[in-house]
Amino acid sequence: MRIAITGYPNSGKTTLASLLVLVSQFPIRKTDELLETHEWSELSEEVSKWFEAPGPWIVEGVAVPRAIRKWRLRHPRSKPPFDMFIYIQRPFMDMRPGQRSMSLGLDTVMLELWQWLRRNKVWVFTLGGPDLDEDDA
Repeated sequence: MRIAITGYPNSGKTTLASLLVLVSQFPIRKTDELLETHEWSELSEEVSKWFEAPGPWIVEGVAVPRAIRKWRLRHPRSKPPFDMFIYIQRPFMDMRPGQRSMSLGLDTVMLELWQWLRRNKVWVFTLGGPDLDEDDA
């Protein structure tokens, strides 16, 4: 099993990933660990390479959608490199303006990826926001 977790700042991504590690014993990679050593574009490029590792694993962080987009550009005919995708859209505290902008950016990238994930039978879960599946609208 390979699990990707992303969501808004302060929405519980790391907490959820840590709980899943407790029950699964899967190794976890946190994108935030690269914040001090990588620029934003380099960070998502590095994270996109994490998806090449054989499972099981959990990759979590706000950079996951952009990393998926970069992975997909390198593998245009491939299915997603994970089995489950979790998108958390409700923060536990008020967001600062920069965090709100980041959240809007996440939504934009997710709209690009959503149908591709669903079409390829990835288990997709949204928490705290609307389902992005156009067929349900």
